[in-house]
Amino acid sequence: MKKKSCPLEKEVLNSLKTGDLTPGIKQHAADCPVCKESITINKWMNRFQEVSMNVNTAGKKLPDAEFIWEKAFLVKPPEKELVKKALRPLLVPQVLTYVIAIIGLLYFFLSPDAAAMFTSLSPMLNVFFKSFSFLLLPMTAGLLSVIVFIFVTGFEPKKTRSL
Repeated sequence: MKKKSCPLEKEVLNSLKTGDLTPGIKQHAADCPVCKESITINKWMNRFQEVSMNVNTAGKKLPDAEFIWEKAFLVKPPEKELVKKALRPLLVPQVLTYVIAIIGLLYFFLSPDAAAMFTSLSPMLNVFFKSFSFLLLPMTAGLLSVIVFIFVTGFEPKKTRSL
């Protein structure tokens, strides 16, 4: 789409701003569709500025963002296909993250050096658990809740049709 322009558009807008419209500029503005549109937009913008500077308008409180968001989907909820299409670019990084995490865990537990890693870590873990044993239960509960949350949010239940 090409942008239509007029060489006299700036001159017409400057004349509107200063208030001294010459007969030639008035005639051109009446004949040129680009300048007509620019004049219409200019008038609308000036009216918008006047209304927004009005004391009554400035004192009004804007609606809450959550209210606007809920009202947007009150009439028509978003289509599932559009949501899936919008979230599709995020699917590849999510799958790659799961695959890398699973491969890393499998390598960590099944590698030939796993025994050496565990034996070198065991003295550090013994000291850690002796000094922080009172945190073991809350940390375990937190970690388990995060894992459950990941699985619950990661899989969307399939809707079945009822006959």
